[in-house]
Amino acid sequence: MVPPLSLTLEPGELMGVLGPNGAGKSSLLSTCTGELPVATGTIHLGKQVVNPNDAQQLARSRAVLPQQSHLAFNLSVLDIIQMGAYAFPECSQDQVNQWCDRAVAAVELHTHVNRPYQALSGGEQQRVQFARVMVQTLAIQQACGHAFLFLDEPTASLDSRHQSLLMRVVKRLVTEESVAAMIVLHDLNMAARWCDKMVLLSPDHPPQHGTVSEILTKETLESVFRMAMHVLPHPMRPDGWLILPNE
Repeated sequence: MVPPLSLTLEPGELMGVLGPNGAGKSSLLSTCTGELPVATGTIHLGKQVVNPNDAQQLARSRAVLPQQSHLAFNLSVLDIIQMGAYAFPECSQDQVNQWCDRAVAAVELHTHVNRPYQALSGGEQQRVQFARVMVQTLAIQQACGHAFLFLDEPTASLDSRHQSLLMRVVKRLVTEESVAAMIVLHDLNMAARWCDKMVLLSPDHPPQHGTVSEILTKETLESVFRMAMHVLPHPMRPDGWLILPNE
């Protein structure tokens, strides 16, 4: 269940959603994407009110990468990535191919495009699904002038290199393509590194949201995660933060 909350996510912003297990992070994301109904109030994507019953409108308004993506058919990697443009029949095949090439390069899938999806590892499959969502995001951006991107723990199954790579791609979409992105993360340092704004959820406290420096304080983190924390200036990034548990 999502607690009462009022949020604004602007194009060019990456908002991190943090909190312990069971705090409602995935529920918040699903509510924003129209996959769960709101108890009160409304969700807007740009000027449109989110209508959970209009799948076509949703597919042309926001792109979503869930925690797990199930596929019953053993399609090729390229077939799946091209599905990102399915809701945009007006786009030429040349345009779709350009988006697919860009997504494949972004997540280093050059040698995998003709392989069966089900033959890939879990981390490789996640990169394929992200590439598909990236194509959809680029298609939405072209059609609307901006796009909304929602990602639920997208780095969970990735190795360290590809975690960093995926976050760089997300940040580039936000800064270069005027994408408004919301991402659920468990890694506090990753959130501190990449996010512009944060939402901190807790089963025991009202939700909090604000800038990184406003949310990632020792007192706030300790009260929400119920463990001692050190919040230190990052030794390599000006204005960055380093969060360490005080074990």
